[in-house]
Amino acid sequence: MFEHEHKHRIRGLLQVGIHLDDLRCPQNGHSVENNRRTGSTPLKLATVSTLSLETMSRFSPLSEGLPRLRTIHGLFLMPILRAIFLLSLVSSSFSLSAAIMPPGRTVDWSDTGIEGGIPLRTNIFCNVRQLIPGTNIVATGDGVADDRPAIQAAINLCPPNQVVYLPAGIYKLGAALVVSCYTKAITLRGAGPGQTIVDGAINLIGNTTAVDRHPVTLGATLGSTNIIIGRSQVDNSWPEAMRVGWILLFESSGDPAFVQPQGYEGGVWNPRPQGQLIEVVGFGTGRTNLTFRPPLYWDAGTNVVVHRIYGNASYPNFVRLIGLEDFRLHHNNALGNYAVRLERVDRCWMSNVEVTNSKVAGVLLTSGYRCELFGNYIHHSTMSGSGGGYGILMQGKSTQCRVENNILDELAGTLLVDDGSAGNVIAYNYSHGIQFYTMGWQGTHFGTHSSHPMFNLFEGNVGPNHLSDFIHGSSSHATLYRNRLLGWGLDTVYARQNFAVMFDAYNRHANFVGNVLGTPRAAAYEMERQYDFATSAIWVFGYNGGRTYDPDAKATAWRHMNYDTLTATNGGVRWATNDTTLPDSLYLATKPSWFSNVVWPPIHPVGPVTNSIPAQLRFAGVNYSTGSSQPPDSSRSLKPLAAVCAIIPSSGQGPAPLTVRFDTQAPAGATFLYDFGDGATTTTANPVHIYTAPGQYTARIVVTCEGQSITLTKQIRVTAPN
Repeated sequence: MFEHEHKHRIRGLLQVGIHLDDLRCPQNGHSVENNRRTGSTPLKLATVSTLSLETMSRFSPLSEGLPRLRTIHGLFLMPILRAIFLLSLVSSSFSLSAAIMPPGRTVDWSDTGIEGGIPLRTNIFCNVRQLIPGTNIVATGDGVADDRPAIQAAINLCPPNQVVYLPAGIYKLGAALVVSCYTKAITLRGAGPGQTIVDGAINLIGNTTAVDRHPVTLGATLGSTNIIIGRSQVDNSWPEAMRVGWILLFESSGDPAFVQPQGYEGGVWNPRPQGQLIEVVGFGTGRTNLTFRPPLYWDAGTNVVVHRIYGNASYPNFVRLIGLEDFRLHHNNALGNYAVRLERVDRCWMSNVEVTNSKVAGVLLTSGYRCELFGNYIHHSTMSGSGGGYGILMQGKSTQCRVENNILDELAGTLLVDDGSAGNVIAYNYSHGIQFYTMGWQGTHFGTHSSHPMFNLFEGNVGPNHLSDFIHGSSSHATLYRNRLLGWGLDTVYARQNFAVMFDAYNRHANFVGNVLGTPRAAAYEMERQYDFATSAIWVFGYNGGRTYDPDAKATAWRHMNYDTLTATNGGVRWATNDTTLPDSLYLATKPSWFSNVVWPPIHPVGPVTNSIPAQLRFAGVNYSTGSSQPPDSSRSLKPLAAVCAIIPSSGQGPAPLTVRFDTQAPAGATFLYDFGDGATTTTANPVHIYTAPGQYTARIVVTCEGQSITLTKQIRVTAPN
């Protein structure tokens, strides 16, 4: 699926010749929970003091997990800023300076994630190995007995704002753990990724029944916080069942000039690919006049609908305020495609969780609203592409989520924002290695892969590349800010697709500001119209899977103050304006405490400056001083033995006699035992074996290193001789 040849201040954004006041955002003062992710001070926006601005509602999670209303002013300013920009072109009353990005291309990314940060709950409901109140069972944690009944009972019985504690042990699950809308605001917490190991899968899934689709008849415009909806297109009913706090799915077909639901591999992912999630904050008589947050990111156009997923008077329609913390999850592939499935979830989080052996994805976040994935370590999938092997996969128009400070390694695609997800922050993540089914291909580390994600911020990430493809549709208005993208493998040499940044056809209106791109191995500054996947490059634009290239991918891109290794002038930096002042962050006003003594901001194009980010240091096993705040530690020292085996032919099939070459990559000092499935064995590192008889064979490779062993399998199919 990734193989292209077959396939904070807002300072500097816009300055005008009128007075600008700081928006004052009061901090949460009534939450009884502590803040687990501290130091992420929301970015203050500038407001135009001479204009009348709308008010809107902002929620703060309370101890019981229900919203408390408070008001701030001027949260969404893009219509005003756009009007000021246009007026400044024709009136000498306004003075427009150069800007790091033109107006109308960004949203307020400071208003993302859980308000006030990830809660730190301290009230322990139970230790699952000692006593689970209301039951006569406990978990064994011995890795043999099925502990799912005990842990599931503890989850179901846990009161709001308390913790189900899994002490050190190995917890085998005969079925996936399930958290539904009827579970209120709890945390499932282990003793740390090196001590608490869960062998199974975990599903947080909101309501899936009684989904209505209502047409939007008024208000579907940029910046709107109020819409009018009509009768259901499913059963012609009025939306009488509606509650404040419900999360709705708002979507449209979008502008066909740049929103494409179908990519060059064919098939429509979603006929209404452009959208976002909205939270109901009020409604009028008949519940057809809805007030919501966040404001709409775009002019929705035609074919606009709201999907109403039912809850009831007592429970929300999405899973709300559930936390997963401090354990290792070894995915049992027999229990489903995803190690962690977060689907229709509101303000949920996963922190300091190590995920390994996942199948289709380590974490699937679909229709996530204000959720956070922070400080996790996701690595070594059992799949290697063509529909699987992802690390973090965001889908279902996930909105206002934060994905921060994670480590991703040995996956087919490490972190993808897909399927209409909008207004999210992907920041300070470290992506290391790729295992891809086509040998020698550099896969996608950060990027987009299906129609139509928009207005997502990628900031401060470190890895080989960002690839926004057109395989399953378009994207727009992505912002890449202060990332370090090498365009080359970090410790593995790949022969093809060594590009630092690649934006395919119909990936338009992207912003690239303050990035450090390339290595001395880069051979081409830019590819457009003609594409050579064997040549390393800094920029690639407009690729369309062998069809006519899209010139607008490049023409609509905004590139400013990016460093690259091929530019010989101006210290390797190319400028689009005279404004050289880069904010430290586009979503944080101050250095977050989890950066501790690490240099902030870590990346700057002038120099260039490329300090390691915390996730990168953890992966390297570096212990950096943490000051008063201990960051989540998904340490590389906890990393289990991992290896990957490739075969030639890659299909694993052919007529007898079939010669198969096995190429197994493993840590230095590893030993191997190959059982080819036809009675033959060898301990040679990378053997060649000839299958003489037709049949289906399972080859098993036992890799042993430093007291650990793992078994890899490859399927071989030998047909009759030609």
